[in-house]
Amino acid sequence: MKKFLGYLEPWYLLIASLGLVEGGINIIMMPQHIAQTLPDGKAVIGLMMGVWCLGALMGPVLGRMVDRFGMPRWSLAIVLAAAAAIQWLLLQTTHMALWVVLMWLLGVTFFGGLTLFNMLIVRRFPEKEWHWRTSLMMFFFVGGEVVGFAVAAYFPTPAAGILAGSGMLLLTGILTLVLAPAVSCGTMNHKAPVKLDRKVLRLLTGSSFGLFLLAWGWMNFSAQLLFLPFPVLFREVFNLLPAASAKALSLGAGSSLIWYLVIGKLSERLGAIQLLLYSSACRVFIFATLAWLAFDSPSASTVTVLIVLYRQTWPFMLTSAQVAANQLAPDEVKGMAIGIFNATTGVMNAVSGVALSGLTLLVGMRWMPAIATVGLIIGVVLLAVMLLMQTREKKSAASAG
Repeated sequence: MKKFLGYLEPWYLLIASLGLVEGGINIIMMPQHIAQTLPDGKAVIGLMMGVWCLGALMGPVLGRMVDRFGMPRWSLAIVLAAAAAIQWLLLQTTHMALWVVLMWLLGVTFFGGLTLFNMLIVRRFPEKEWHWRTSLMMFFFVGGEVVGFAVAAYFPTPAAGILAGSGMLLLTGILTLVLAPAVSCGTMNHKAPVKLDRKVLRLLTGSSFGLFLLAWGWMNFSAQLLFLPFPVLFREVFNLLPAASAKALSLGAGSSLIWYLVIGKLSERLGAIQLLLYSSACRVFIFATLAWLAFDSPSASTVTVLIVLYRQTWPFMLTSAQVAANQLAPDEVKGMAIGIFNATTGVMNAVSGVALSGLTLLVGMRWMPAIATVGLIIGVVLLAVMLLMQTREKKSAASAG
């Protein structure tokens, strides 16, 4: 606990605000606003949220810029202020094409912001501190989500929640100029080369890092089939009203915060990849149970318990995955690697969003938990294969030595 608190820095409040708005309020309010205001709203929820996820494709670009030039405070401030402006603009139009553009830009600010916040750890501190510092950062991010989920239940309309989030992001952008540390080339742990060698690219895409990204992508694909349309899906499939599902998500996220006190230690002892594998296997059981109950008539309390359990797996998965991504990547391209990690998250989330829209029209939302279970199993199997390959490589290296 003392070690955990010893890593506290003021800028963690900034990522808490990002989690509150884009990870909390928007997750509850945006699907409802889309369903209420856009043509064929329910059918395009997955599409719009998927386009938002595609904003992660800019993550590698931002990460590469940090590797090359460092990260002044104003760069993060601009990202957050832009997010505030975009959310306000979304409330001013129902034009489908404009919504697609704006949702993509909003995704750029969210995933780009996560990449930049991650660099405040990776580029300022040694690897031995990443487990604890990343765990602490995600504690604040998820804590912000918890507040966002709770607050979302009390807005009179989805538009009111989105507008309030816009104001919060603008304030956060201003505070960034005071609270965020600057990352200059002179203070970075590893200075990236001016040119990216082909060997490094092969290492990023064709090694354990590449297989890890594929596994993580499938895990995100499966999760977003349930999470992107969250309030609408749980209302139509499980008869849980949006206010009740938001409170359940808030309860789950809030109760899961305690795990961040031990995740750093567990990640050090077990290894980040092993921790990701174990927590993902637990999520398979939860998804499979939801898939079965989707064709039954479960009570609201049963569904609430499963939502709470689902959130317990997230701290372990998210923290261990980020640490693993940084550990598997070459030192000289850490920024670009975490950008690629976030881009993989976004691309598979976007694929999930497109698939969600098509599958909703084809088979209906009732089949989403079952399909999500299959996708998650694929991700777990790929991760297990990667871990097995690493173990064999280590044994071979030890024998050769």
